[in-house]
Amino acid sequence: LYTDQPWHAVILDNGSTDGTRAWLAALDDPRVTTALGTENRGVAGGRNRLLELIGDRVPVDGFVVFIDNDLEFFPGWLPPFLDVFKQDPGAGMASGSGFEIVVHATHRELLSSLAFVPMLVDVASGGFACFVRPAVFRAIGGDDEQLNPFWHEDDDITVRTRAAGWNAYSVPSTAIVHHGHKSGAAVPARAHLGSRDKQEYLVRKWRAQGLVLSDGRLHYDQPSDHDALGVALARRLHRP
Repeated sequence: LYTDQPWHAVILDNGSTDGTRAWLAALDDPRVTTALGTENRGVAGGRNRLLELIGDRVPVDGFVVFIDNDLEFFPGWLPPFLDVFKQDPGAGMASGSGFEIVVHATHRELLSSLAFVPMLVDVASGGFACFVRPAVFRAIGGDDEQLNPFWHEDDDITVRTRAAGWNAYSVPSTAIVHHGHKSGAAVPARAHLGSRDKQEYLVRKWRAQGLVLSDGRLHYDQPSDHDALGVALARRLHRP
C-alpha cells in the first residue's frame, strides 16, 4: 500500500500450526507467491528457502528485502533506503536498525548509534526491512543454519557481507514500527539461552576468520571502518 516501486512478495510458512496456512492459501494477489513449508526450518533455514524460491527473478537494480511479521509500515518508509544505495554504490545491505559492535571473549557488545542518521554498521537487523543486493548473496551464499532456530543470523550475514567488500547501513525511520520481538514471544526462556550460545559460536567463528582486532573491533580492510560517524555526517552534509 505504501510502496511506490514494483514489488513481489514471497511468503514462506515455516511449518505453522495456528491457521496461517489457511489464510495464505486464500490469498489472491498476482504480486504474492506463497509456499507452505512442511517443517520449521528456523530463521536461517527459512530465509535460505526464500532465496531458493526467489531464484534469479530479482532485476539487477532490485533488492531482496527481508521483512519479519512484527513490522508495520507507513507512508515514506521506502525512499530513505533507496537513497543510501544511490549515494553509495558499495552499499550491499541496509536495515531499519543496526549497530557497531565490540567482540569480547564469549559475546558481542552492541554500541549505541545515532537514531537519525544512516550509518555504517557491523551488524544490521536482518528482518527489520533489510535490503540486500542479490549480488551479495551470490558472493557469500545464504544464512548460516548453525544459528537455527533463531538469534544472531543477522549479525553473521552482515559481517560476512562486509568481509566480502560491501558496506552495510542502518537506516533509522519513523515510518516503520517494529513491535519488539513478537515473533519469538512464545519461547522467551529458550530465546535468552539461544542468544548466549549463538554469540559464543559467532565469536569463535569471527576470530577463526581473522576478523577481530586486539581491541575487539571488527576489521574488513576498509579505511572508513573506525570513523563510521564521520562518514555518515560527511555524506549527510554532501562532503567528500
